Amino acid sequence: LVGRLCFRAFFGKLNIHFIEPKLNAFEFLKSEVKFIPCIVSQLQEALTNNIPLKTKNILLGGSAISTALTKELQENATTFYSSYGMTETLSHVAIKTLNTFNKTTHYKGLEGIKFSKTDDGCLVISLQEQANIITTTDIVELYNTNEFEVLGRADNYIITAGKKVNPEALEKQIAAFITGEFAVSSKADLKFGQTLCLVLNNAAVLNSIDFEAWNLTQLSHLKIRGITRIAALPKVANGKLNRTALEHILQG
Repeated sequence: LVGRLCFRAFFGKLNIHFIEPKLNAFEFLKSEVKFIPCIVSQLQEALTNNIPLKTKNILLGGSAISTALTKELQENATTFYSSYGMTETLSHVAIKTLNTFNKTTHYKGLEGIKFSKTDDGCLVISLQEQANIITTTDIVELYNTNEFEVLGRADNYIITAGKKVNPEALEKQIAAFITGEFAVSSKADLKFGQTLCLVLNNAAVLNSIDFEAWNLTQLSHLKIRGITRIAALPKVANGKLNRTALEHILQG
């Protein structure tokens, strides 16, 4: 990862400032810089503690960017970007702006990149210069061959009452009713096989009245049928939610 970031800096003829990869990394910036790549938790740490960002451009990565965080960024003078890429593509293949007048609602492909999707709705990336096609496990809404939005991962789907449910799509809706960390997962059920469960971090605050009103409007297989609180949501090394571990906790 560091090598790729350095290569991009060399290609863009940028000077590189090295600091330790700590959660409070922004505290160690001694002067203004033009561009900073960081993970969501590092940005959250800086915003929570009112640490100056000292840059006009930040590329966010490492985990999903919540609706609440996106709202918080709207009044910030720094421009924030989210990119789409993976090991197989070597670098980013699409980008979207999260705030300012250039804000985009979905990802736009970089030059030489085209997109399509499989019959199952998974994103397919065509790298023209490499005559290379990469099929992902990301379910997308495809607007044209250059623009898409990620809806979730195919391997995260929950099967309940014989129907596939995308927990990430539900989380985007439920985010309006919660302050703090949460996730949609599932519990074993004799009747439905699995039922949907809302899991809240102990510190999270739920607007129960609005949430229940929303839940009543959902189709049967999309209803949240249980709410559980745990001390902390399990994460993988890069800070993303570990959905498999969460399922194990709930099956307990």
